[in-house]
Amino acid sequence: MVAFINGKVDNIMPTLLMITPENSEIKRFRAYQLNNFMQLTMPYLAGFVPKEYDIRLLDEHTEPIIFEKFDLVAITVNTPNAPHVYAISKKVLSNVS
Repeated sequence: MVAFINGKVDNIMPTLLMITPENSEIKRFRAYQLNNFMQLTMPYLAGFVPKEYDIRLLDEHTEPIIFEKFDLVAITVNTPNAPHVYAISKKVLSNVS
C-alpha cells in the first residue's frame, strides 16, 4: 500500500524481516551435501502472514543479515544455535527507536 505523505509517495505497509540464521552444525553438514537446499521453515510461515505486510526473507547461509529498521523481526532457532540468535536479537533491538 502506498500513500502520499508531505507530497511524496511513501510505502506504509508494515515491514517484516524473517531470518533463518546460520548454524555451524548445519553448515558443517551442508558442506558435504550435493543437494544443498535452504530450510523451508520461514518461507512456509511467510505464507500465513497477512498480505498487508512487506516481507523480506533472509537466509544467513546465502547473505549477511541486514540490520535495518523493520516493524517486526522473526527468527527461527534450534537450541544449539541459541547463542548466535541471541546476538542477532541484540543487534536487531539496537535499531529500535
